[in-house]
Amino acid sequence: MDIYRSYFYYRSKKDDAPIEEAIRKAAEFGDGFDKIYQRLKKAGYTWNHKKVYRVYWKTLSHATGNLIAYGQTTVQSLYQTN
Repeated sequence: MDIYRSYFYYRSKKDDAPIEEAIRKAAEFGDGFDKIYQRLKKAGYTWNHKKVYRVYWKTLSHATGNLIAYGQTTVQSLYQTN
């Protein structure tokens, strides 16, 4: 099977640091994506909603992804002792 060398050495050129920083500044406790995206638009950022959502999900995946991965459905169930 032949694989092009460029596939093996490909590195993503996306720099999401400014978007991550803006999301963290715009986010308040309990806010969802829609509210955060509206705040970014009011602040004058012109990023596409798909890009912002991708970065938003990547930024918050450690918080929500672990809940889903371990089968927990609520935050309260994490603090229950067996």
